[in-house]
Amino acid sequence: LFNGELVGYAMNERMTRSLVIQALFRATAKKYPDKGLIAHSDSKNTCTRFQ
Repeated sequence: LFNGELVGYAMNERMTRSLVIQALFRATAKKYPDKGLIAHSDSKNTCTRFQ
């Protein structure tokens, strides 16, 4: 179910793997994700692969 709620974010001058991980940790610290969670970035200019 998509409701447009922002649950976690992180900002920096550069998109790095640690920045993505920081945003995911912030999101899951407030709410425990359901099994099968899909994390989505709405960035249209940059795509960073999560390992």
